[in-house]
Amino acid sequence: MRIAVANWTARRAGGVEAYLGLLIPALRSHGHEVFFWHELDEPTNREPIPGATDGPRASLSDGGSTTALERLRAWRPDVLFVHRLDRPEHERALLAMAPGVFFVHGYHGTCISGTKTTTLPVAQPCTRVFGPTCLVHYFPRRCGGRSPITMLSEYRRQTARLELLKQYASLVTFSEHMRREYLNHGFDQRRVTRLPAVDPMERVPRSHRTNENAPAGHTSVTRIAFIGRVDRLKGLDLLVEALPLIRKAVGGRLMLTVAGDGPDLARCQQLAATIGPQLADTEILFLGWASPVQCQAVLETTDVLAVPSVWPEPFGLVGIEAARHGVPVAAFKVGGIPEWLEDGRNGALAPASPPTAAGLAAAIERCLSPEIHRAIHIRTAGIVDYSIDHHIAQLLPVLMEAGLK
Repeated sequence: MRIAVANWTARRAGGVEAYLGLLIPALRSHGHEVFFWHELDEPTNREPIPGATDGPRASLSDGGSTTALERLRAWRPDVLFVHRLDRPEHERALLAMAPGVFFVHGYHGTCISGTKTTTLPVAQPCTRVFGPTCLVHYFPRRCGGRSPITMLSEYRRQTARLELLKQYASLVTFSEHMRREYLNHGFDQRRVTRLPAVDPMERVPRSHRTNENAPAGHTSVTRIAFIGRVDRLKGLDLLVEALPLIRKAVGGRLMLTVAGDGPDLARCQQLAATIGPQLADTEILFLGWASPVQCQAVLETTDVLAVPSVWPEPFGLVGIEAARHGVPVAAFKVGGIPEWLEDGRNGALAPASPPTAAGLAAAIERCLSPEIHRAIHIRTAGIVDYSIDHHIAQLLPVLMEAGLK
């Protein structure tokens, strides 16, 4: 089968690109031809997606959209597998070439800002069906910024996206939460498929944790990690604010490692500079953007992974990575997170109505208990298959069926 994979970038920018770095080589290893089509080639300081530049490809940077689209049209794909694209007109042009399957990694076409979150009076997930009433609530509930021009332009763009989604043969996603999102927006349940999740670090060689049966509270250092994009809805500020409460609950030294960058990084660093010096034996380390190998190294030396997102995470692949490393996760009960985080077994869920630093601190403290550390090592003994091959076995029938339409 000739499969055209489309994404906004050819570089590792986030979780979508980590997934594509596993998917593209695996599809080729299964005997399929893959063309990679992308809009941009940035951020330039990030490494390319594995496999994205090893075969036929086209980009807007290679002569503009007309040239890039003509290259793909000449390749004659059987099916399109579309991920995140920034411009609806590119989706429209692609869908004129071949039937498509869309992977809904986020709230594509169902929210003006794409966050599915209101922030006034506090940050809360939104369950509203996208439509004109979203314009009424946008400013009073602080769904996004303060510019009416941006609000209207983004509303038009998301409306176009939602209409384009109706042209795809199928939608696929990692979580039941996201599947329900599109069923609520009128999509036929036969066209929206939940696929098994993939561990983004599957192809990164693993080493073994040396203290896997000992909770952090029994060691001289308690290590907490945050891995991901740093923006306001990812909740790193709440994690920093929770440190004084965590400090009271644990003995020995306390270390927080932040692996990631983003628009809220400077504010969180300033907050850490204010809080950190007030806490004895506490260190806060900001690594900036980290490669998969660096992220694995962080997980292998941490006791708890904090996923303090206050927006409804579509899934949260970082939790799968943590589980495979035997690391419990503390997170708010939002979005698709409760689908993989079983409270008391592989971590602890904090209340999200509203999300607070105190609730997060309590969840982290529970993750340090011997009971959860014993439970997670029993649970992660290979009973769930997060391999890319298992994922592809269920993806291929969807792509093949679409290609026949």
